Amino acid sequence: MQKPNIINHVFPPELFASIFDILYGAKQLDPGLFPVPSEEQMAIHFRCHPLLNAMLVCKAWYSLIKTTPTYWTSIAIGVGGVVGWGAEVPQDIQEGWLAETLEEVLQRSAQLPIQVSVVPDRISDLEIVTKALNTHARRLTSLSLLGIEDFQKRKPIPVDQIGGLLNSPFPALERFVIGPLDIIHSLDSESEEYTLNLAAPKLRQLACNQSFISPHSTSQLTHLSLTDISSEELHLGPPPGPVELPQLLELHLSDCDPGEILPTLFTPALLILIVSQHDRSRRLTAELSQYANLRELQWSDVGQEECFEEILELSPNLTRYSNYVFGTEEEVDLSNDPATILSIVEDGRGTNIRCPKLKEVCLDIADGAGINRLVTAFPSIQFLRILRDPIEFVDDGEEKAEESRVVDELRRKVDWTLGQGLWRSHGGAEVNVS
Repeated sequence: MQKPNIINHVFPPELFASIFDILYGAKQLDPGLFPVPSEEQMAIHFRCHPLLNAMLVCKAWYSLIKTTPTYWTSIAIGVGGVVGWGAEVPQDIQEGWLAETLEEVLQRSAQLPIQVSVVPDRISDLEIVTKALNTHARRLTSLSLLGIEDFQKRKPIPVDQIGGLLNSPFPALERFVIGPLDIIHSLDSESEEYTLNLAAPKLRQLACNQSFISPHSTSQLTHLSLTDISSEELHLGPPPGPVELPQLLELHLSDCDPGEILPTLFTPALLILIVSQHDRSRRLTAELSQYANLRELQWSDVGQEECFEEILELSPNLTRYSNYVFGTEEEVDLSNDPATILSIVEDGRGTNIRCPKLKEVCLDIADGAGINRLVTAFPSIQFLRILRDPIEFVDDGEEKAEESRVVDELRRKVDWTLGQGLWRSHGGAEVNVS
């Protein structure tokens, strides 16, 4: 009787490695900053290794995956109570356990670049983590210091402990995330003046939630996300001039006052500005130059804001505008008044707003007449998305019929879609310019 062929004998290990590369890459988290993945999302990701099922097939596959450094470059330290992949931190950490486990996990990636996520709230001895990361600092390309979701369970972390964690130079670091953490200063004056700095000359992406880290150099920054940060905390450069961010392409401000923050930043190359807020902002505290390169503006609508109108006036080359932040559609209150930009056009306050290249507009709430005025004021608009059907605003039968007629007329002028669906081009083919 002929013995069956064993797949491991038929195909070379290189073929399996190529397949595993594809599977491993498909299960990686999006490393972007908008939004930053929460600890809960990271915990789900690190609960088991992306190639665990393959590792359980046979010893050969297990050995191949276990000894391939590429599959061990993403490292969790305390995320969801995990060190490495799926190895939970014991509640009573025995002396030496964390240090030994960390070193074993870090060694699996050999000398390859690594991405590390740390939850200081879940680590009893942060100094052990500090020593381990300082040893491998030259390999870090991404470092995240995350806080747990429940703020009541966060533990106070002395500022000098975080400072010690960042004490080494990170020559390869391109992405850094911090917060939300309960970082405390002691009562002595030296601690009060302690500024968290980061020596990372290649840093391109920076996200700070409630705690700001000052990079030694901002010349390479392309993406910046600030959450609950005031202008006083931005220790990026010498006063009184603005912080120079010559290569910044995307800026996200969440629960910050844009009227206060934007004048402190010089961003001549900015392409995308995202403002997520719950309260109205003040007027710009200083005069700004035009955002000549700004192409996309997402600004959560909280009613009439002079700051918002000022930014529109400074954005002559805008091609895409939304009055809500993409990704938050399910959280938008669709019972509010129509979008503020409609009232700006109706009241004639938009006479100084020149956006001749505005092509795509996304609004949460709008009525047919308001949309008609908007399209007339900005004839360059080609694509329009409305989250709530305008006809729902009207209860009276005759008025509903009239609103329906207006909407049908508008559909002949622009490519219109409701909700989160795709646009349908005039020729009938579905397109999605997002």
